[in-house]
Amino acid sequence: MNPYKYSKKAQAAGKINYKVSNKKIPKVNTLFCIRCYKKAEHYHHFNYNFPLLVIPFCLKCHHKTHKENRIKEREKIKERNKNFFIT
Repeated sequence: MNPYKYSKKAQAAGKINYKVSNKKIPKVNTLFCIRCYKKAEHYHHFNYNFPLLVIPFCLKCHHKTHKENRIKEREKIKERNKNFFIT
């Protein structure tokens, strides 16, 4: 497989799916969300450079995590660019 054909996100998801199908890691629906302890529905990658480093989340907590990450990213960008914009 050409490693440049697919995005890092797609490659990471593929590696997780492969490990799940070979029973190297458990199916996500057999785990619990690490935030609220409900039944997990998604694996979350914090960094696609480490594709097997995942955390189980329910759908609601997964969305919250992504929203929090977007807010943090916007704050970082705002802080970096504060000298370039007149407010």
